[in-house]
Formats: sequence, C-alpha cells, structure tokens
Amino acid sequence: MLYCLTLVRNNLGWYLANQVISVDAGRELEEAQLSAVKAFVPFTNTAVEGMGIIALPQFLSPISRDYVAFNAQNDNENFDSAG
Repeated sequence: MLYCLTLVRNNLGWYLANQVISVDAGRELEEAQLSAVKAFVPFTNTAVEGMGIIALPQFLSPISRDYVAFNAQNDNENFDSAG
C-alpha cells in the first residue's frame, strides 16, 4: 500500500490530468501515505531482513547503534566510544 501510494503521489499530475482519480482523492493522498508509513514502521526490520540485508555492526554508524550513548558522550570526536 505504501509503495502504491508513493507512486501515485509522485505521478499525481498525470492521474489528475487523465481523470484516473478525482481532485478530492488527490487531496487525501498525503494523509493516506502518512498512515501507511505509520502502519509499516513496526515491520521495517523484518522487511529489511527479508531483502537479505544483514545488520552487521561494522556497517552501522555509532549513532545508529546507540544514539543515547552517542549523544551523551563528552568527546564528540571519538565516534567509537558510543558504539
């Protein structure tokens, strides 16, 4: 649903010009897309794993490993101290 809504929003002019969707439906697309994003967020990790992308620590930046520790550190130049 999220992918379809994104495609329609990206090509909204064409859909409106060819009267595939109404102007009112076009106005509701942003809200529908935001709702679809909120519904998808809990499944993001599962979707990424399903694409075969392995979460290896060496590929993650320190802030993504532990953003609380990263932001709490005193030495902002020592990126490894927070991860």
